[in-house]
Order: sequence, then C-alpha cells, then structure tokens
Amino acid sequence: MAKAAKAIKLANGLCMPSIGLGTWQQRDPAVVRQSVLRALDAGYRLVDTASSYRNEAAIGETLASVFRDNTLALRREDVWITSKLAPKQQGYEGATAAVLESLKALQVDYIDLYLVHWPGASG
Repeated sequence: MAKAAKAIKLANGLCMPSIGLGTWQQRDPAVVRQSVLRALDAGYRLVDTASSYRNEAAIGETLASVFRDNTLALRREDVWITSKLAPKQQGYEGATAAVLESLKALQVDYIDLYLVHWPGASG
C-alpha cells in the first residue's frame, strides 16, 4: 500500500486529504469496488460521492469490508467521506431524510463533509 496523500489542516483542526476519488458516473458495484480499493491502496484517503450518483451503497459495502477485514490497515477515521444533497432533497425535511439515507447506504455513523449539490436548483 502506498503512503497516504498529504492532508490539509482546516481551521477547526480536522485534516482533509488533499486528493480524493470522485465517483460520478460509477454505478456498477464491481467498478465502484475496484475503483475505491485501488484508490485507497494508492494512498487516496478521500472518497467523494452523492445520493444522485446512485453508488453510495456500493461505496458503503466496499468501505465496510475494508474497515472490517483490515485488508488495507485502515479505520473509518482514516478515510474522509464526502457526499452531497440532491436538489430535490433541499429543505429541512428532505435534507434530514437524505442525510440519514446516505449514512445508512454508506454504512457509517458520520459523513465528514456533506455538501449541497447545485444549491438553488429545483428537483
């Protein structure tokens, strides 16, 4: 396994990896798994997804197996997970439901960075 990419220390003290894997247009679970595993093995420590990408479950399964099986000696806190809120989910109720769905699909207790995808757009 390669050395982890450099991280940037944020004002709140958290360290965010400087390079990450974008997963847009990766919907095939086998492709998602292979991409995530190769990226982590190469030293990537950030995985970027969105509910609208429809791959959070495949990413969650892959990361859960990595953390559980210790194949890459990584723990949840070693990998920064970014996801995004779709336009149709904007608003209090929609956003609350969406983040809970993302947490469940990703099989994690927290998402490091949750962004509004296309702010102001309507779904």
